[in-house]
Amino acid sequence: MITRRSPLEHELEMFRTEGEAALQYFFGYLALQLVPSKNPDVVERMDETAKFWITTRYALLMSAFVVLGRIFD
Repeated sequence: MITRRSPLEHELEMFRTEGEAALQYFFGYLALQLVPSKNPDVVERMDETAKFWITTRYALLMSAFVVLGRIFD
C-alpha cells in the first residue's frame, strides 16, 4: 500500500534534509578551520597541498549558503 504525504509533510521532509546538508557542509568548514589551528602537524601536511584545502574550505562554506538559500527561497 502506498501512502501519500501531505504537502506539509513533504515540505517538512525537504526542510529536514536540506538542513542536514547545510549543517554537514558548515561543520566540515569548521573542522578545516579548527583542527589545523590546534595541531601543527596537520598544518604542515595541509601546506603541501594548500590550494586544494583553501578551495575545499571555501567550497564547503559556499555550499552551506547555497543550501540555506534553497531552504529560505
